[in-house]
Amino acid sequence: MASPTQRQYISILEDGFLADLPGKESKAKYVQETFNSIAKNYDLMNTLMTFGLDKSWRRRRLNVLN
Repeated sequence: MASPTQRQYISILEDGFLADLPGKESKAKYVQETFNSIAKNYDLMNTLMTFGLDKSWRRRRLNVLN
């Protein structure tokens, strides 16, 4: 479930237009909160959709960078 801060920015369709998007001053905080709320599920979904190959891809990339 979204935090109170996130809830106030959830886009709502009103007359075909998006409303309640974050302003410039609060956009960074909104983006960080959104990322934090989906990161765990995103990683799980990546693992499921790639049948676990994403983990080996990450390890290989780290080895190349090191």
